[in-house]
Amino acid sequence: EKFFSKGYYFLLTATLFQSQYAGSDGVLRNTAFNNKHTLTLLGGYEYRIGKRKRILLGLDGRVTTAGGKWYTPIDEVASQSSLFAVYETDRAFSLRLKDYFRTDIRFKVRLNSEKVSQELAFDISNIFNTQNPLNIVYDIPSRALRTNYQIGFFPVVQYRVEF
Repeated sequence: EKFFSKGYYFLLTATLFQSQYAGSDGVLRNTAFNNKHTLTLLGGYEYRIGKRKRILLGLDGRVTTAGGKWYTPIDEVASQSSLFAVYETDRAFSLRLKDYFRTDIRFKVRLNSEKVSQELAFDISNIFNTQNPLNIVYDIPSRALRTNYQIGFFPVVQYRVEF
């Protein structure tokens, strides 16, 4: 970690863990949240301009990766017969989605005055449009398994006034 000074900061966090449970059958299984690791790197830089240094230009970024979420498989043939998802409960949380990866970036311009500060920012979440799976479901209309994905590339413009 480097606290904000000299116009920049950064932070690196890493977590390693194991999340399991023993069912009533005594078998040790993964939980849905046993992604085993997360890693985040974030940082930013600010530069002041103008005679009074009241105008600030900033760039911030964050990169996150984590292990994939565990899920219970769906019996596709049994689901087609019954017209709803039939889970293979004896294989609870035995399959894993692919690892999660996302990069976000933010550009900002801030004007500070004695009584009011104004900021215009442009945030881009998931700048590389990484397709991170959210879950696998049984789609009744198509009678097939379908993977749902988390939000992809997502730009946001923000204007903020603080007084």
